[in-house]
Amino acid sequence: MVLVAAGCAVPPGPVPVIDDADSTATMWGDEHPGLLVDLDDRISVPSGGAVVELVDGWTRRANATVSAQGVTARARSSSAGDVGVVEWRGHGVLRQVTAGMISPEVAEGALVGNPRAGAEPNPSASSQPRGLGVSASASSYGAMAGGGVVVAPGPLRVALAGWQLPHDASARVMLGSLEHRTERTLMGVVGGGMLSPRATGQAVSIFGARADESSFLGGEIAVAADRVRGVARVVAGSRREWSAIASAGAVPSGEGDLAFAASERWGAAVERRDAWDGGASRLRASTSTRRGVSSEARRRRLSWDAVWPVSTDARVEFATRATRDLELHAATGRVAALPSLEVHDEWRARATLRARRPVAAGWSVENAYRLEWVEARTGRPGTMATWTCAVRAPGVEWRFAASAFALGGGQVVYSADSAPVGAASFEAVSGRGVSMSALVRARFRRHASLGVSWSQRPPGQARVSVFLTLRA
Repeated sequence: MVLVAAGCAVPPGPVPVIDDADSTATMWGDEHPGLLVDLDDRISVPSGGAVVELVDGWTRRANATVSAQGVTARARSSSAGDVGVVEWRGHGVLRQVTAGMISPEVAEGALVGNPRAGAEPNPSASSQPRGLGVSASASSYGAMAGGGVVVAPGPLRVALAGWQLPHDASARVMLGSLEHRTERTLMGVVGGGMLSPRATGQAVSIFGARADESSFLGGEIAVAADRVRGVARVVAGSRREWSAIASAGAVPSGEGDLAFAASERWGAAVERRDAWDGGASRLRASTSTRRGVSSEARRRRLSWDAVWPVSTDARVEFATRATRDLELHAATGRVAALPSLEVHDEWRARATLRARRPVAAGWSVENAYRLEWVEARTGRPGTMATWTCAVRAPGVEWRFAASAFALGGGQVVYSADSAPVGAASFEAVSGRGVSMSALVRARFRRHASLGVSWSQRPPGQARVSVFLTLRA
């Protein structure tokens, strides 16, 4: 159930923004099992401003963000741990200095990728070429302690970064990159190594990209542990409506840092986006293979989602997804036997009607009605129905949500259970039951807000949190 919606946008272009954390074109909830979706890096703080957020109750969390003279500092304390980062950005030769909890990435992700990428290849519609990048993160997931610096004398860009592996405090990674940029092209190389008491490793990556008015082509080839992995990505069309990606051996960072892990991944995906008269749709097909020492997992997935305005105050959203998972396990034991093959099929669908109506000066009422279905293993789809209502007035906001679900054995729906400030998580819902949540928040002259949230899913205990936000 939604208490506070996360701002997730579809790819850039004419496609409208869809602004609900569990709406179409964003997340179903099972992309990252157990993942806490951090939103701190989306907090907008103007230069010379500061935001402090405190949450107490069933969950405790404190966030602070300060921005001044190109410097942004973030700190976060929660049950997931304490993290902080300081970042400076400029427009001269020295472009960026970052220290603290960072999220490093290299080009298309063949060497160091986004840990949030998960198992499914993501055909991003971005046409911005990039090399080694170090972004500040106050997230409790995927971030690593380290720092980086970027200088850009003319068309050259030099970046240095180092960090500590989150799963091995004694291991260090150092990378450096050199790239040459023009208006349409990018060519570069990155190299470095990992040092730990147990093992060392070196890696090198060559990447390039070219973009014009109607297409983008980017690729990366990396060598680590005497093995090669690569990623190629294409964006094409008069409105950049087509995008595709193919990868060989690459894994998200955190699973194999500068060396191949016990499992490797291959995958490909293609995506088509369309927009018309305020509406939009997206069709995606993907395939991925993950090979381990004695097993192989394959996933085939087809998804479609769309948004259509029915009036100036209402829109409908549709989404559906079909997945086939195949798992091949090597034979075990002394008796000769054939490998075992397991096949699991699943489909999900949802339909949502959203309406917003002004009722008085500064007053508005928003309602969302959703039906969601899931079919897995039972031969009969399970259902979840959710109603969300929000009333906004000058200085006051009130939200209420209620859900009823009837799911069979093995069927799971992922419900967005949003904390008031800073993070949202998707909780697995199964069986039969109901759940409710409510939130009240009052704002004081745009400098402070105070609120309380409540949620309960019987037979569990009620969750109550009080939160305070201060802006300067």
